[in-house]
Amino acid sequence: MKKGTAILITALTFVAAPVALRPGSDSPASANAANYGRGELMGEVVNTSNRWLKRKVQVRAGGREWTLHIPERAPVRHARQRISVHDLDVGTYVRAVGTRIGATRLKADRVDVIGDRLALRRAGFGGRRAEYGYFARSAGYRQSYRR
Repeated sequence: MKKGTAILITALTFVAAPVALRPGSDSPASANAANYGRGELMGEVVNTSNRWLKRKVQVRAGGREWTLHIPERAPVRHARQRISVHDLDVGTYVRAVGTRIGATRLKADRVDVIGDRLALRRAGFGGRRAEYGYFARSAGYRQSYRR
């Protein structure tokens, strides 16, 4: 009985430890481990966050829904004026630059509010298909650690 219990506990430890010790989804360790890199996201806001709990916004870009994590220190600007992330409305077009922290998640360093569909056309983001949005990976330096 003791041997069976010890084997069961050991097996459960090996199953649960990788999940319990995994870095947070928005941590830099997670982004570097998956090697997602940096990117630029431009699309339409389809869902906003509430004022008390989170600073997350759902953006539809390129036929996919992306979750945009906006830290407290990240500037959100509209017409060169700093605004709150909670002032974003559904249907507004935004452009964000930051680090990917998942397959369809971006931790923003900066968010620029473009405006409505008419403002998007005037801004010249991609012509007729601009309203569908896009995600583009940024070329550049990716750090890696070797010991």
